Amino acid sequence: MSADGSYGCLSRLDRLNPGSVFEMLMPYIAFNAAYNSGERESEHASTCLEDTRKDVINKISAWVESNQNRPVCWLEGPAGSGKSTIAHTIAERCANKQQLAFTFFFSRGKLDRGDTSKFFPTFAYQLASFVPATRASMQRALAADPFIPSQRLADQMKKLIVDPILTITGSITSLIVVIDGLDECGGDTGLLQGLIRLLIDASTTHRIPFRFLFASRPEPHIQQMFESSPIQEKTYRLGLRDYNARDDVREFLRSHLSRIREAQKDLMRDVPRPWPSQRDLEVVVNQSEGLFIYVSTLVKFVADRNGLPQQKLQVAMRAHTGVDPLYNQVLSEARQLDHFEQVVGAIMFLRPILTVHALEQFLQLQSGGVRLALRGCQSILVIPNQDEEGTIRPCHASLRDFLTDHNRAGNHFLDTTKYHISILVDCLKFTTADIENNTGGGKHVDYAWQNWCHHFSLGLLHGGDNGHIESSCRDWLADVIMKMQQCWLKLWFYRFGNFDTLKAVNKDCCLALAKLSVGLLLGNKVVFIDLYYYRSHLNGKRW
Repeated sequence: MSADGSYGCLSRLDRLNPGSVFEMLMPYIAFNAAYNSGERESEHASTCLEDTRKDVINKISAWVESNQNRPVCWLEGPAGSGKSTIAHTIAERCANKQQLAFTFFFSRGKLDRGDTSKFFPTFAYQLASFVPATRASMQRALAADPFIPSQRLADQMKKLIVDPILTITGSITSLIVVIDGLDECGGDTGLLQGLIRLLIDASTTHRIPFRFLFASRPEPHIQQMFESSPIQEKTYRLGLRDYNARDDVREFLRSHLSRIREAQKDLMRDVPRPWPSQRDLEVVVNQSEGLFIYVSTLVKFVADRNGLPQQKLQVAMRAHTGVDPLYNQVLSEARQLDHFEQVVGAIMFLRPILTVHALEQFLQLQSGGVRLALRGCQSILVIPNQDEEGTIRPCHASLRDFLTDHNRAGNHFLDTTKYHISILVDCLKFTTADIENNTGGGKHVDYAWQNWCHHFSLGLLHGGDNGHIESSCRDWLADVIMKMQQCWLKLWFYRFGNFDTLKAVNKDCCLALAKLSVGLLLGNKVVFIDLYYYRSHLNGKRW
């Protein structure tokens, strides 16, 4: 607010005034980080389509207006789920109500927008524009010490933000700060954590009139900050995974494709109405998995005038590669970590996936090994908080489709045969050790007994000429089948636990036998599991 209590805006005269605070700050700020910058407009940044994302926006709007005991709102969600568009929408609404103090939209690969050293000078520049009463204090501080923008973040915050706000006499209405893309901030993660802590502490320690909306993927270092005490008590957390976006995606598609039809009606005169058809619309909605990045990419592709829109829509539906650039970005950064491919392969191909603790035992990793391997994957995987509860799963089913398609995945491709046979060999090692060394079992050992045949059958199904299978596990399989004839078969039945498991194993065996030529791997040592035998001899009970 200005000294007379009215809100002020930065005029052209203010910017050009020699020695003004704006001139002093100009070399150090990131102009393009503002929500309404020209650079963001060129990236097609926009507000949410009317009547979409209403539940989330209404909850954030209610927080803006009334949730005074929690000065922080953290909007988190997987990559491509629409966080930036929601943050942009809130920023514009607050600006229209004269409630917006500052916005900074981080962006990976954009020099100024990924640099924390630009953050507080940019904050000061925007604040001075909106609250003129802060300008004199900032100007005096910069005149006395021109090196403030190069100092540590804590000093920049105090001298450029906190002190100028505290010089204002009278009350100041609550102002909103919107910071998007914390996960896209470059450099040391410790600096980012320190930045978040500085902002949140200032809102309570110095009682400055700011409330902070942060938006990001739930990366480990960010999640750690917002779940730490006492920040957690000050934070209103909204997870986009908790909101079904299918209806919003459908409305987005219907609206944008209608605009394309209208804009290119000269090319679409003979296309039946409605276009797209309800069937095609639902196909794309299903393919999107609720990801706005997918449908926005598809719309841009269809709108390109290098082709007929109706044909390009069909091409996009068949290709279904809209999220591939996103997956490539995340996986390229994450794959540098130890055991990354081993862990991701297990998550994609185990049936069912194990708890974090059991998965570490199955992969023979140290405690914490699985979480360490997946440090960069929180945006595409759902990882439970507890090692003994819940399982790791993809945020979207399209991840597995991507990873198992060589043409789409490239260097990230997971060979289905290779992984099923690798898991098969691990299963056979665990079952052998269980018998010979009396390991005492465990969930990972139970998994091995109950699912080795599953991985065998799928390895055969995808394995072509079976040469890889024979070279990898012929001896292991022959040894297992020989011992089953002696004593293992009974123990194997014990490990089934229930009749449903037996039926699943029987199905896997039938699939494997259908694929095998007689005597291909095991000579005459083939074991058939007969459901009738199981029913009549066990009568539904254990030995």
